[in-house]
Amino acid sequence: MEKKVVFWIIGIVVVAAVLFNMDSLTSNVAKSGKAVTKEPYLSVLTPTVQAGSDIVVKIRNIKSLSSSRLQIFSSDESYSGTSFPIPGGDCKSVSAGYYDCESSFNIPGSLLPNGRYYIQVKNDASGSVVGNRAFFNIENSEYQETGR
Repeated sequence: MEKKVVFWIIGIVVVAAVLFNMDSLTSNVAKSGKAVTKEPYLSVLTPTVQAGSDIVVKIRNIKSLSSSRLQIFSSDESYSGTSFPIPGGDCKSVSAGYYDCESSFNIPGSLLPNGRYYIQVKNDASGSVVGNRAFFNIENSEYQETGR
């Protein structure tokens, strides 16, 4: 009988300790209040692109396929005026609404001059450019300055 009493006392102490600490355990999770969001990560698989050929881009952690675009910027951080939609057919779902994609996009022969550029994801829902910059070079361009 004494063993039962000792076990009951130990059980009550353990339950009481858990209940008193439960508030701090759950409040830490509730206090953070932020959902974990991942930034898109781009990598260019063809770092030197011949004008008129395709650039191959790997896109990781993209949240929205329909409202995101890849934008091309020149190395001086000015927008080149060129962007591409992210095709959903080349993507696979990896976790909680995030996708990984590998897609190719044609760089027209006379659209951009030779030089160093980078691509970044523009999220149309927020209007901001997010994620890393993935650099590449364009060679053999037939770009003609219009003098405007």
